[in-house]
Amino acid sequence: MKPWNLFVCACACLLLFVGCAPTLPLDANLTLSVATQPENIYPDGSAISLRGHDGREYQEVVRYLIKDDPPVPIPNRNPPHIVVAEQLTNGFREQGLVFSQQAPAHLELAIEEVLATVTKPKVLYDIKAVSAVSITITGHGDSLTKRYRKESTRVSVTRPDLDELEPLLNEQLSRIVQQILEDQEIRKMIVGGK
Repeated sequence: MKPWNLFVCACACLLLFVGCAPTLPLDANLTLSVATQPENIYPDGSAISLRGHDGREYQEVVRYLIKDDPPVPIPNRNPPHIVVAEQLTNGFREQGLVFSQQAPAHLELAIEEVLATVTKPKVLYDIKAVSAVSITITGHGDSLTKRYRKESTRVSVTRPDLDELEPLLNEQLSRIVQQILEDQEIRKMIVGGK
């Protein structure tokens, strides 16, 4: 066989193998779904400011850790603290709050963990999803810190795709946002214990 033909065959085989390798998306797209909030929960003129930050060590929201393969981290398209803060802002507005930097109550949102990890210790794939958020409200001479955490585990016969993992995190974060919006202690802190 001529060297040129050998080179063409080698390239064709390489392309065939590369084309068969599983491809993963470059990023996840977490989209929360929170129920419409009741109106007039807060008295007219009640105001709050809201800030968020991402306190996680790593920026990925999905991590594949399969035996001999290199780890595959997948970040979210938008930072999770922004996704959660937008949902909280929308929910609080529906409940009657006004947002102002000069508000007497300030809510600080921190994403502590948002991660779906896929491992394969033996034959089956193990999926563990964890979402943890903390909030601190200060105002009216008082302060309150609360932590919310959701966890779930699943087992799969096949390697789970991203579209199977995103709903786990979406559901967890949506439930956390709903809990925050319904929390009576938070409501009291926002209006100054009234």
